[in-house]
Amino acid sequence: MNVRTANGVTVKVLGTTFNLSAYEDDEKVKVTLIEGSIVVKEDKSNYEHKILPNQEINIDVNNSNARSASDMKLPKIKHADIYKNTGWVKGELIFDNTPMTDVIKQLERWYGVNIHVTDNDIMKYHFTATFTTESITRVLEYMKFSSKLKYDINGSDVYIQKAGS
Repeated sequence: MNVRTANGVTVKVLGTTFNLSAYEDDEKVKVTLIEGSIVVKEDKSNYEHKILPNQEINIDVNNSNARSASDMKLPKIKHADIYKNTGWVKGELIFDNTPMTDVIKQLERWYGVNIHVTDNDIMKYHFTATFTTESITRVLEYMKFSSKLKYDINGSDVYIQKAGS
């Protein structure tokens, strides 16, 4: 069986358990192999990468902008954090020194909200926490306490700024 993403990456499944993160608005496609065997193929470069258990590969989908195969960035295969990469399966939202840009994307997807950050310095922050059944308000309260932020919720729009601003 093959799983093909809209970003031009195909995962060839060879009897396995794996996690695939391939949102159209992400700059990378991330494949994590838990057990078994997979081959990941990039359409643009035609490269194939065999991934071993407990490994992940991050493929830069902006490779489509490269003029030739030699201009393309080769993906990195590294040891995977299985717990962090598959926590969503158990209903866990896990951040481990996660850049705020990624935190915001995940919160928007998880809770179906639009987050607006009014101070770009906040985007330099990193965040560590694990949530299971918490509401978006509870998550924002935790962020408020730990990162000195304040927030306002208006329907499905969330506005975040530095406390004291």
